[in-house]
Amino acid sequence: MSIESEIVNYYHTVGCSLLRFCKSTGISKTRICNIVFEGDYLSFERAMGVIGSQGDGRNKSERIDHLIPVMADFHVQMNFLKLIWKHLYKVWLYEIDRVD
Repeated sequence: MSIESEIVNYYHTVGCSLLRFCKSTGISKTRICNIVFEGDYLSFERAMGVIGSQGDGRNKSERIDHLIPVMADFHVQMNFLKLIWKHLYKVWLYEIDRVD
């Protein structure tokens, strides 16, 4: 199974769960929230490709209009925190060496 088909399956699974929830609580299905799909840059690009490939659907569900891909900078945040840690750790060791 390709990544694109997994994204579509995920979207439809979550969408069906939301519809069941709406029926059980009496909430109008027109008030269904968007589904946020968060991932790194590659996941974001794949989700955008899926949305583009489904653009000729007959309704919002087939067009995947409710899927909102969000790019999370996991790797950038991790590298930034590593940089801060290394800098603070070196400064701390330098200060200990000066005191001794």
